[in-house]
Formats: sequence, structure tokens, C-alpha cells
Amino acid sequence: MGARTSGEPAGKVKGREVLWVIPRVVLLVLLQFSLDAVNRFRWLAFLGSEELENLIFSFSQKVILTLYLLLFLNVFRRLVMPFIAGLFRPMVYKLTTDPRSRSNNLSRLTSYFMIAANLMAFVALINIWAYSYVGVWLAGTLGTGVAISLTFILGLFTSSVLGNVLAYWVLNNVMEFEVGDRVQIGEAYGDVVNVGLFFTRIRTIKEETVSIPNLLVTGSEIKNFSSVEAVLIHVPVTLGYDTEKERARALLIQCAEATEGVLRGEGREPFVLFTELDKYTVTYEINAYTDRADEIVNIRSRLIDGILTEFERAGIKLLSPTFVSVEGLKTPM
Repeated sequence: MGARTSGEPAGKVKGREVLWVIPRVVLLVLLQFSLDAVNRFRWLAFLGSEELENLIFSFSQKVILTLYLLLFLNVFRRLVMPFIAGLFRPMVYKLTTDPRSRSNNLSRLTSYFMIAANLMAFVALINIWAYSYVGVWLAGTLGTGVAISLTFILGLFTSSVLGNVLAYWVLNNVMEFEVGDRVQIGEAYGDVVNVGLFFTRIRTIKEETVSIPNLLVTGSEIKNFSSVEAVLIHVPVTLGYDTEKERARALLIQCAEATEGVLRGEGREPFVLFTELDKYTVTYEINAYTDRADEIVNIRSRLIDGILTEFERAGIKLLSPTFVSVEGLKTPM
């Protein structure tokens, strides 16, 4: 009920839901005014018992409050839940590409919010009926509990605490990485050592432990080098036009093939790309594959060292500092 049909504009759906809510709110308000009028003008005086009048009024008031509570649950489900799903959809879609996983994760997330709303409504329902049948003390206790719970939840929503907890749930459900994986999250590069309730901890290659808030993790680009069969390392090298291109290409490939940890054969041969033409220079890029995700930095260093050594030996001058980066390459199983 209230679900959006395929191809139906979001504005039309929202308008329909608002039209569903308004008459029900008006009806409840009219019922409340009518009950107050009955009580004020004592239209039930013909019953001949003030105690019976009060009992009927009290019971009717609780029924109306219960109807308000049911209306709240329906409004939460029809209007608030789509808004919550819209807030978290970009985060879930960023962390997983499988359509079924996206749908399941969003469904579970919204279900948790709905369960929380139902629990609060249940406690409020007990509080509505408790004064007459359970006792003022229990009702007061439950009422205080509801107030504290609502205050706590509102406090969480206005801070990053809830965001980090929800991000923890997302990270554990999409399984983008796990403890021990070599990853890059934003500027942090290293091995995942812990995925906690509030922070994800990474040990860098310099043996430093970096704690990243889970909310920041879900909002950052994540590269998991341990989840791929091969990682592509590429090193741009800038040379002058006076250097013969085939000689430079052969020399770069020779340096890559001589580097320990670089793959050779089976579609993994090193290759050279031309990436930029400047007024006086040409930028070559040597690309090489490795299946040692935890040794990327060392392999990169050895490749650069080999390039410096071989080009110096060949009498070819490098015209600019070398910049290195890595990319994960997913290959078919």
C-alpha cells in the first residue's frame, strides 16, 4: 500500500500520500473536538452517573490516542521511510554494485527503522492504557522511558554517532573488504586490522595505525587490492623528442620484465602507452601487472630503481620527476 509504481513520478506519489494523510488527520481532530464537546456540555448526563460519564470519556480518549498512534505509524511508513531510504541509497549504491545486494541492504536498513518505530509505538500504547489498568507508577516509568529514548534517538540523529553505527552495519553487510585486505580508502593505504562500531583501522606500510570514522569510509572511494587477481602499476616517464621512441619503449619493457614481482606471459606482459605530447617532451607510461597486492610499494620502488639505472646506462636523460600510482584491475576468473 502506498508503493510507487514503475515509471510513476515521485512528486505524484508524494502528493497522493499527502492526500491520504490529510483527511485522516482532519477526522481525528474532529473526533477529538466532538469528545471534548461531549465532556464539556455533559451530553451524557442522561446516563445518570458522573462516574460512568468519566469512564466513557476516558475510554474514548484512549481510543482516539490509539488512532493517532496508528496514524503516526502509517505516516512513518508511507512518508518518512521513503525519505530515509533516499538518504541512505547513495551510500549503499556506492559500496555495492550488485542490484540484488543493493535492494536487500536497503530493505534491511528500512526494516530496522520500522522495527524501532513499532517498538516506540508499542511502549507508547502501553503508556496510553496503563493509567487505568496497570498503575500510575508503571505508566510514569514507561513514559519517562519513552521520553529518554526519543531524546537519545534525536541526539544521535543530530550527531555523527548514529551515522557511524549505520555505516558499520553497511560495511559489514556489503562486504567490500575484510580484516587483512590491502586497501586504499581516500588517502589511507595499508592493511585493514579492524572494522569497529565507529572506526575502521588501517595499518599503513610505515606501520602506522590510522583510524577512519565509518561514515567517512562509506563516503570515500575504496580500492581493495586483495580482491583482484592482478594490480596494474604504471609509471610515467618524460623524455625528449630526440630519444627514439622504439628504443625507449623496449627499454621500459625490459626494466619492467627485470623487476621482481612483475607478471610475465598469459596476457600479463608489460606494455607502454604514450600519454602526453608537450612542446619539447613526450610522456611514456610503463604498465606492469603484479599479483602481490601486499608488495605494491616495494615492486614500484624496484621498477623505478631499474628505470633510473638502465636509462642512465643507456645515456638517456629523464626530463621530469617520476610519478607513480596504482590501480586495481579485476580480471575474469
